[in-house]
Amino acid sequence: MRGERNSIFWWETEPVTPGPPLRGIERADVCVVGGGYTGLWTAYFLKQAEPALEVAVVERSWAGSGASGHNDGYAMTVLDMSLHHLVEHHGPERAGAAHEAVARSVVEIGEFCAEHDVDAEYELNGFAAIAVNDGHLWRLERDLAAAQRIGAAHDYTFTEGDAARAVIGSPVVRGLLKEGRGAFINPHKLVRGLARTVEGMGVRIFERSPATSVAADRVETELGAVEAPRIVVAANAYQHSFPQFRDKVLPLWSYAMATEPLTDEQRGRVAWEGREGFEDKRNFITIGRWTADGRILWGGRLAPYFYGDDMDLRHTSNERVFGELREAWREYFPMWQDVRFTHAYGGCVAITATFLPYVGTLGGGIHYGYGYNGHGVAPSHTVGRVLCDLVLERDSEYTGLLFVNQDKEPRLPPEPLRFLGTRLTTKLLDRQDLRMDRGAGVGEMDPLLLRVINRL
Repeated sequence: MRGERNSIFWWETEPVTPGPPLRGIERADVCVVGGGYTGLWTAYFLKQAEPALEVAVVERSWAGSGASGHNDGYAMTVLDMSLHHLVEHHGPERAGAAHEAVARSVVEIGEFCAEHDVDAEYELNGFAAIAVNDGHLWRLERDLAAAQRIGAAHDYTFTEGDAARAVIGSPVVRGLLKEGRGAFINPHKLVRGLARTVEGMGVRIFERSPATSVAADRVETELGAVEAPRIVVAANAYQHSFPQFRDKVLPLWSYAMATEPLTDEQRGRVAWEGREGFEDKRNFITIGRWTADGRILWGGRLAPYFYGDDMDLRHTSNERVFGELREAWREYFPMWQDVRFTHAYGGCVAITATFLPYVGTLGGGIHYGYGYNGHGVAPSHTVGRVLCDLVLERDSEYTGLLFVNQDKEPRLPPEPLRFLGTRLTTKLLDRQDLRMDRGAGVGEMDPLLLRVINRL
């Protein structure tokens, strides 16, 4: 560390006093396991649909303490590895329906904040995918072609060269594909505001109440239990804690840094008037966005996995990744080298083998939704709608989306194969990024890498 605090920037923007834990036996019509976006959106939509429903949420720490409260704050439409992959894997009709559902969620999150007076610092500024080499440009072109195939090209603008750098004024930017329905938010304020909203609707939230087991009609916690005929398991990166999902999801560590607030003079050095959030088209992405108080949130690069699904808090600091981020900062914004980083931290994201969320029903009244692969702000809102309809046994456009009740949800291999396979895949993806940075190839995956991913 170079003077940055190893603490999550977002948590400093609103204080949290955790609520009481569950003690003894509670009864409800629906018990939701997990007080993050997925669980709370599900509770919200359930209470909207049937206000008389008794809904209880059990949360291991405090609502939003996981990825929901400390992600990078992008509300965007990314499903699968890219829009191109989504269309190639599922066809334009099904891919288009899923893309449109998530795009609606981007907008509806803003509408929720306005309706319920949640100051989540929501900005509908669009999302920019950027290219810094030939391989990235090729990937942008494929995503634009996919948008045309699903009838969404009107929502995208592609620029190159000086026109791209006029949007985001980094000297390394060579191309930019902007999607209109993209926003960013303060993730911590959004999830805390969502928790207050559902509590106001009558939902009981039991914080500091980690679920120890889930079975038909009953969720056990450390100090009590909730008896409910319908259960929703929405623990995302912690989903592997339950035997039913042990080999379905991989917790990868993702890292970010935050700068000090920039002065007006510093801001004036870089063209970025639209305040779009951006990601480059690396496998291990680089992300950048403004915060409401004029900082730059800077994150991405290597996303490690630690043996045995290790989510210990000691991994919130990773000097290797922070070093990669500092180096990327120097490349992207040499004009901001006097800007100091104040925070550096990490947290887990939930990765599935298909790069899609897993959403469905196990039987016995147990439903589930998790696995957003690092892009969960908007899709978790969509999945909340899906889970509401699944719980209420309603067929809808949401229950027909391509990631709901999939015929095949591949399992991940057991340890040590999981660790070895993940490390090998990481090395191959990183190697491909380096090759593209050096101008080699046009961005297609190595045949060996494809074989490894298909086996995981």
